[in-house]
Amino acid sequence: MGILELVRRISEKRLDDLARARTDQPDRVDTGLPLGACIGGMIKLVLADFALLEGALLVVPPDAQMPIVAVSRLHIDADADLSIFRMYTNTGPDRNGQGAFLQVMTGRDDPQDIREVAYYQFLYREYPVTAEEQGAFLGNGYGLGQDRYDMDRDELDQIAHLARNPARVDALLGGNDAIGFERDAPGGDYIRPWTARERRLDDSVGEKGVEKTHSFMQYVRRLPAGSTQESGPIERLWIDFEHVETMDGHPAPAVWVDYFAGLALDPLRVKIF
Repeated sequence: MGILELVRRISEKRLDDLARARTDQPDRVDTGLPLGACIGGMIKLVLADFALLEGALLVVPPDAQMPIVAVSRLHIDADADLSIFRMYTNTGPDRNGQGAFLQVMTGRDDPQDIREVAYYQFLYREYPVTAEEQGAFLGNGYGLGQDRYDMDRDELDQIAHLARNPARVDALLGGNDAIGFERDAPGGDYIRPWTARERRLDDSVGEKGVEKTHSFMQYVRRLPAGSTQESGPIERLWIDFEHVETMDGHPAPAVWVDYFAGLALDPLRVKIF
C-alpha cells in the first residue's frame, strides 16, 4: 500500500469517527430562549445597579459575569399572553432551588418580545406542614395574596447574610417591628395567588431537571433614594409556594415556601453571551 493510499484511508476513518460521534450526541433542548440564553452561556450584569442600593435585602451578585447552569420556563395559568423564563446562575445545594436567577418576562408566543428583565436572589425557605399552614398559600382567602406583607425580625434572621448580623437587621428595621411590602398587583384586600408550572432543565439535553408547580405573589417596597436619585428603586419580594413533582425524571415530592428578593433591570444593561 502506498503512502498516499494509507493517508487517504486514515483520513476517511477519522471523518467516519467524527460523523459517528456527532450522530451519537443528543440534540440540545435549551434553545429558543430570550436574549440567546443557553446552559453554559454567561450573564453579564452591571454590579453598580446593586452596589448603590440602600437598605436592601439584596446583596451584590458574586461576579459581574456568571455562568448559566440551568434554564426554565414558567407557564402561567391565569395569563395566556405572557411567559416567564428563568436563567439560573445557581440552583442551590443539591439543585434544590436555593440560588439565584435572571427572570425574563415575554410575550407567550415570542421569547424575543421582552417585557421585563429582573434578577432574583434566594432569601430563605419555610416548610408548611399542616393543611392549614399550606392553605395560607393556596388561594383560600387569607395569607398569600393579601394587599400587604410584613417581614419581621424572626424572618430577617433566617436570611443567611443577616443571620449573624443583628446590627444590620436593626438598620433594616429602622426602629419598626417589620419591613412593609405592598402587593404588586391591583385588586382589593385579597386576590388569589398566581399559579404556574415550571420545567427546569439542568443540562442542555434534558436528562436532568426539575418539574414543579407554583403558587406565588410578588410584593414591592421603595428603597431610600441615593444621592443622585430623585426617588429610590423598587425592591421586590417574590413569595412562592412550590410543589416539586420530579427530579431527573423520578418522583421527588416536596413542598416548601421560598422567599426571593428581586430588582428590575434595564434590558439594555444585561448581556448574555
